[in-house]
Amino acid sequence: MKEKTSPTEQSHNPKKILFIITKSNFGGAQRYVFELATRLKKDGHTVAVALGGNGALKTKLEEEGVEVFSIAGAQRDISITKEIQVLWNIFSIIRRYKPTIVHLNSPKIGGLGAVAARVAYFLNRTKSGKIIYTNHGWPFNEPRPEWQQIIIRIFSWLTVFLGGTTIVLGETERNDVRSWPFVQNKFVIIPNGVSTFNVIDKKTALSRLVGEKKAEEWIAEKRLIIGTISELHKNKGLTFALEGLNSYIEQYPTQKIAYVIIGEGEERTELESIIKKLSHLHPEHVVLAGQIPEAREYVGAFDLFLLSSVKEGLPFALLEAGSAGVPVISTSVGGIPEVIQNLENGILIAPRRPQEIKNALVYLNEHPEVLDIMITNFKKKIEQKYNFELIVVDIKKLYGTN
Repeated sequence: MKEKTSPTEQSHNPKKILFIITKSNFGGAQRYVFELATRLKKDGHTVAVALGGNGALKTKLEEEGVEVFSIAGAQRDISITKEIQVLWNIFSIIRRYKPTIVHLNSPKIGGLGAVAARVAYFLNRTKSGKIIYTNHGWPFNEPRPEWQQIIIRIFSWLTVFLGGTTIVLGETERNDVRSWPFVQNKFVIIPNGVSTFNVIDKKTALSRLVGEKKAEEWIAEKRLIIGTISELHKNKGLTFALEGLNSYIEQYPTQKIAYVIIGEGEERTELESIIKKLSHLHPEHVVLAGQIPEAREYVGAFDLFLLSSVKEGLPFALLEAGSAGVPVISTSVGGIPEVIQNLENGILIAPRRPQEIKNALVYLNEHPEVLDIMITNFKKKIEQKYNFELIVVDIKKLYGTN
């Protein structure tokens, strides 16, 4: 439990803030909630988080002294019975906690939470209550049948319509909804930002991820270590990453590379099966490291960071890799093209195309001189535009705090 905030850190206009999010793992949206909740608590606001499950986010918040409410039945998949239960649970939490600001995260919670907050504010007679929704990537951009995308677009519009202000992470996400009626004044662009964090040295980080013996061998061989920090989920496009790396080794059989994925999720079994079937990238050199606390601290183990997602908002992992001085190859999805300018501060590739991953690796192999330039440019851009301190200022303005 952390010590109480000192008087000098107290806000002159304290708010009572309730963050709500579906899952309690520690992906990008969860880090966003954690960073804001702990920072705002330190600044003197009363802060609580309502979430589903008992994952790392819940544990970390409790360690920081942030009050946590559990939402029974909260899950990513849709179930009418459970959605009614979740709606009632959220309503009950808001009615009891009486926040002045409800900050919603994740698409499903965004819609349910907006309805629950409006009703609770009305019954509590909280005329000044605010509803904020942060969109961490539009769900209709996921690879789905067209009829599902239409339904999801309708529910996404309802979420924005029922809510107060919707935060989008970049101009790309804003452009996705420019044709939506009656909600154009509800959007504000506030990107993600990177806070200062410790970066573990390469040898130590790699030893913890793959074992000391393997780490020593890879370093001695000067093996190119490519890394990803990601949930093992279809949206992350990890099968395309594996196929692209395998294709690269087919063309350059003497090139020694390894691929380390930090994270856990529902696609582990499928990925393990694919890894065993690789014909050129030896399975011994592909490591699913699992869930690692403070995963971003291990980014120093990588010579290159690869993000192969087919759908994103603005991933923290990408910004954290750039902040740590690791060159990046990333798909051009969500708000990423606003962050990465191809060949200036990273390499952009099209999603779902393993061949482009191979081509990017070929380019870097043939033009190693560009790496230092890309690293320098990316770090500079993060400091100027994607710094967590700058983002906090914008969030506080939105909340109406000092």
